[in-house]
Formats: sequence, C-alpha cells, structure tokens
Amino acid sequence: MQQVIIRLLGSPEIRYKEQVIRIPRRRSRALLFYMVCTHTPQPRERLLDVLCGEMDEESARHNFKTLLAEVRAQLRGLEPSIEWIIGDGDQLTLNPLAPLWLDTEIFETSAATRNLTQAIELYRGPFLDGFFLKDSPSFEA
Repeated sequence: MQQVIIRLLGSPEIRYKEQVIRIPRRRSRALLFYMVCTHTPQPRERLLDVLCGEMDEESARHNFKTLLAEVRAQLRGLEPSIEWIIGDGDQLTLNPLAPLWLDTEIFETSAATRNLTQAIELYRGPFLDGFFLKDSPSFEA
C-alpha cells in the first residue's frame, strides 16, 4: 500500500503515487494539516473554532461539515479501503493505521537522534510557509 506523503516544512504539499493531490479549499487543506499534526482526537468544537472561528455559529457548522466531507472524499479517493478520519462521538481523529508519511515527524525524529543530514534534507523552509487562513487567528496561532 502506497503512503500519502504530506510535506509541511516549506510550502505545503500532498502527494500520492508521485502525483500532487489538490484539495481545492484552503480550509479543507488546513483541516487535514491540523489533524495530521495533532495526533490526538480533536473535539469538533475545537476544530470549528480553529477553522471557522470568525464565522457565525450556523455558518461555521455548515462550513465545517463541508470541509470534513471534502477531506474524507479526497482521501477515500486515494485508498477507498481505509477510513481515514474516524469519528467517535464528538471527537475526530486521523486513523493511526492510515498510510501517511509526514515530513515534520521524520524531521523531529532525525533531529532528536542527531541524524542531522536527514533533518537538513527534509527542511524545505518554515512550517506551512506561505499558507494561512484569512479570518482564522486560532489556526494562525
């Protein structure tokens, strides 16, 4: 099974089978990036605040459902046999068995084990360089 490669050091990039994967909405990409970086179940309310904090509650909830559906559909399109995002009540988490490769994880491990050559090779620039969400200070923080 091929891994989905997510690079967050430098300009963010998602690849699968050597093809760039394009998730159209910036907020949908932000949802995926946030979930791969947190590694823990996230309450929907926190995700709503991080991604849609400046919207009124009804718009935020509608927007979040759309974002989540878009990310799930994109990932399901890559490997339909995997449930990529798992919902447990009010918590959402990225499936820990999903075939993901994340540059920040490898970078941190490389730096901690003093494999500086590998860490340097992975570093393409600042974390999420050039990626931002307009009107979402919680995501920016």
